[in-house]
Amino acid sequence: MNLAEEKNKRLIACISCSGSGETYVSGIRYAEGHKGPYSAVVKCSRCKGKRLIPAMMNGWILRGTAIRCARMKRKFTLIKEAERRGISLVELSDIERGMVDNSSVEIE
Repeated sequence: MNLAEEKNKRLIACISCSGSGETYVSGIRYAEGHKGPYSAVVKCSRCKGKRLIPAMMNGWILRGTAIRCARMKRKFTLIKEAERRGISLVELSDIERGMVDNSSVEIE
């Protein structure tokens, strides 16, 4: 087994939910019958409630943060940056949130 495969198999506590499998969300709803502020505890979107993530994902998260900071420094919106890079808005969002391997994406 090579180093990348070994690192991919190693699991660490999810940094988004601190290993609890849940996160707290809040906001304001405007849907019919649900107007006003709300809060809820939901399944973590990063680990899908499993409490663990591959160790290599931690690097994706850090790199994604750097990519987002570079975009914001240029005062580009997510839409404008996605268009500039020639990728979809969803793809760029996943890259910036560290949800996918972003090691080949340039930090500009």
